[in-house]
Amino acid sequence: MDEFYKVMGDFYTVVPRHVSPTKRLRDMKDSTFVHKKMLRDTLKREKDYGLTYCPTPDKAYVIEPHKGQIDYDLAERNPLKFVDQVIKEDITKHKLAKNKKLVQEQDAMSVSTKGKKKKKKKKIPLELTSKVTKRKAGRILTLISTGIFQLLTKSSGLPESKIKAALKSRHVSTVLSGLLAEEEIGLVDG
Repeated sequence: MDEFYKVMGDFYTVVPRHVSPTKRLRDMKDSTFVHKKMLRDTLKREKDYGLTYCPTPDKAYVIEPHKGQIDYDLAERNPLKFVDQVIKEDITKHKLAKNKKLVQEQDAMSVSTKGKKKKKKKKIPLELTSKVTKRKAGRILTLISTGIFQLLTKSSGLPESKIKAALKSRHVSTVLSGLLAEEEIGLVDG
């Protein structure tokens, strides 16, 4: 949930206060249309099922679960199995965004030309990148499990094979998934 507020905060702090909310909404609607059209035209979809997200006018994502459509009926029957299945599943993430390097160069140019006659900013083209990954919650769980494994390996005299077996047990995975879902645990820099 913190990620959501961060993205929303980034979106609303970038826009100057005097710009009307109607213009922001129109820009979002227009960019969503352009992003979806560009994704449809350029993306060679491997799966029939994908979730499209357009969080800001500058970005769009398509998430394609490798096992196909998510079984939401399983969520009602067995929520823990559903969460476990969704978190551990491989996904293909297609990201449509402006080239970060070009954006940084343009920002540096605008800072260095303060006080001089402003040049019109060039429109930065959108880039499509794709990668196979896991959902963010799954990556966090993997990092937490790795950290616990390293901590237990250093502090206990147990063999690594027993520690790995214990961490792979259903109970540990369920507890970690529950804590992550309730936002009781997460990653901290440092």
